[in-house]
Amino acid sequence: MSGDTELDLLRQSVNCAAVLERMIGGWTLDARESSRRALKYRRGPGEIIIINHEGRGWWDPTGPAKGDVFRLVQHLDPSLNFSQVCKMLRGFVGMAPTAQTVLRHRSGAKVTRTPAERWAVRAAMRAGDAAWTYLAGPRALPPAVLIAAAQQDCVRLGLMAARGLPIAGRAQSPTLKSAARRSKDLCVAAARPCFALGAPMRQSGA
Repeated sequence: MSGDTELDLLRQSVNCAAVLERMIGGWTLDARESSRRALKYRRGPGEIIIINHEGRGWWDPTGPAKGDVFRLVQHLDPSLNFSQVCKMLRGFVGMAPTAQTVLRHRSGAKVTRTPAERWAVRAAMRAGDAAWTYLAGPRALPPAVLIAAAQQDCVRLGLMAARGLPIAGRAQSPTLKSAARRSKDLCVAAARPCFALGAPMRQSGA
């Protein structure tokens, strides 16, 4: 095998995350801040390395260091020359990082609910609650729009329950649209969905 062929093989067959996990101790995956495309590793205060390009690249968000797997090994141990780096990397060919298992487990633990199910468990907006206060205050929606929205169950308390931010379904009622038009520019948006969760809306007069 020629030198260039071996370099290409190592570059394509060695995962940077596997090297980081096993070459020098102390580097652990920050699963909460990682995704399949960007694995975030930490070691001690302020030490961070992010693996990207499906394990073929890496970069240090705290400095200029970045590159391929060869540069990673020399970054972790600057005393190694290039020949020693290649010799070390031969032992990592085909080795998978433990991060893949961690992320698969985290993804599998998620419970997926339909939009209608998520809508159903949220409390309806009522006068004086956090959603009403937010829409009437910072969003400056007048009482006529809020009353119509509450009567038609178009707005519920959002997923950030501690803050009570609102979520909105589709508002097709002529009553709500008319109230929004009477309130001029401030309320035109109230006749349109902020985002729709697919819950069936009661029509006016139904």
